[in-house]
Amino acid sequence: MERGDGQHDNLLAFQAFLDSSPEAREPVVEITAFRRLCAKGIPDHPKHLRPLAYSLLLEILPANKREWRSQLRRRRREYHELVQRYMTELEAMDLVTIITLGSEGQTATLDCCRSRTAHTEVHVSQGSYNRFECITTQTIFIRRVRNG
Repeated sequence: MERGDGQHDNLLAFQAFLDSSPEAREPVVEITAFRRLCAKGIPDHPKHLRPLAYSLLLEILPANKREWRSQLRRRRREYHELVQRYMTELEAMDLVTIITLGSEGQTATLDCCRSRTAHTEVHVSQGSYNRFECITTQTIFIRRVRNG
């Protein structure tokens, strides 16, 4: 068997496991067999296979394929509610509070933001600051500067 044939067989096996159409042979994914298949490698194409496979492996999606659509809808709604609540809380804070929020009360740095907002005079001591916090602070900072 050629390497290409093995990859094709692997892809067909994934598609059979993850087929959630009404015509699917199996309405429930047999998780143990699916884990064995995933251990051989999850195909990169088509693009939807990898996230779907990980959603099953991490038990974000149930094994019953008929529940996938409603579960995904519910998860998306919960995510959007979380983002909305987070953004509402951030918008309610003043800029100084946002900047000084950090792990264990440390003052966060705005070095990554200063390069994009050089006209400002914000001085904050150095501290640990991950990329998400930097992007969030930068976005809020720019929004506040634009809105006066």
